[in-house]
Amino acid sequence: MEEGPKFGYFPEPDKSYLVVHPNQVNEAKLLFAELKVNVVTGNRFLGGFIGSTADTEAWVIEKVKVWVKSIKSLTKADEKQPHLACVSLTKSLQNEWGYMQRVVANLEKPFALLKTTIEHSFLPALFQSDVEQVESSLMMLSCCNGGLGIRDPVATSAIAFQSSIEGTKILSESIRSGTTLEISKHEAQMSTTRNQAREFQNEMEETTFVACLDCMPKHKQRTLKRIKEGDCSTWLSMIPTQDNQFLMSADEFRDSIALRYARAPIKMHAFCDVCSSPF
Repeated sequence: MEEGPKFGYFPEPDKSYLVVHPNQVNEAKLLFAELKVNVVTGNRFLGGFIGSTADTEAWVIEKVKVWVKSIKSLTKADEKQPHLACVSLTKSLQNEWGYMQRVVANLEKPFALLKTTIEHSFLPALFQSDVEQVESSLMMLSCCNGGLGIRDPVATSAIAFQSSIEGTKILSESIRSGTTLEISKHEAQMSTTRNQAREFQNEMEETTFVACLDCMPKHKQRTLKRIKEGDCSTWLSMIPTQDNQFLMSADEFRDSIALRYARAPIKMHAFCDVCSSPF
């Protein structure tokens, strides 16, 4: 307040938040009464949250509600633009909660609502037909493991937070101890942790893929194995733009993902009996 204006910085204490333990609220309010600083037990900070477990969970729930609303909006877009709706989820929206998963712990419970919305609203609208539980579990894997690139928000929560803790361990210790940060060691630690997390995620997805495969008919098993072993999923990770001819129409995209999972294309009823029979 004294030095800032000399350098063109004019603090506004009434827009600042002081996060304290619940037992120290009254004392903090007395100390900062003159400045009118907001004294709270929890508040948003750098995309995460600082505060008690109850306050953190309440904040996360509100964020999840916003994302659920966004998924429902994409579900409406599924009707006319399923390709763009799918890419919007995989390339953009899920990265928003992906960041939160790296900076906030214990998100499995509140993120269950997000997973349910994807399974019971987004995916059925994408295919324009019912999607069984085993199919949705398969679809919520990376493209190279037979999925659509939609990450399971519950399964990835614990992995993301733990890998973030491990990756920033050297940086965190440097901040706590006040010692000089060795950038080369920090970057090496980050790289190692990323690779380990990627390998662990891939192992989990491999296990899920095998478990889902065992619950499916023989003809679907053959189709999914061929897709995974033949690396036939690059088209799902491409940005759909008109100039590179990768933007599919609604029928083209639905037919493609239907055939990917050995399902009958919804507008080919005469073909259903043939498609669903072993061959």
